[in-house]
Amino acid sequence: MFSALGIQIEPKPGLLLIWNNTLPDGRPNEATLHAGLPVERGAKYVITKWYRARAWG
Repeated sequence: MFSALGIQIEPKPGLLLIWNNTLPDGRPNEATLHAGLPVERGAKYVITKWYRARAWG
């Protein structure tokens, strides 16, 4: 659920959800604040992959 945007994505088998959480200038995009909702039936798996926009350090 992306509460600031008023969007809730219904889970579907095989669905992959990807978004960029930064603005073009590199600042965090507060609109992408999100929350996972409780599992009502079945199982939920989460895989997180972080990408750097700039060199570390």
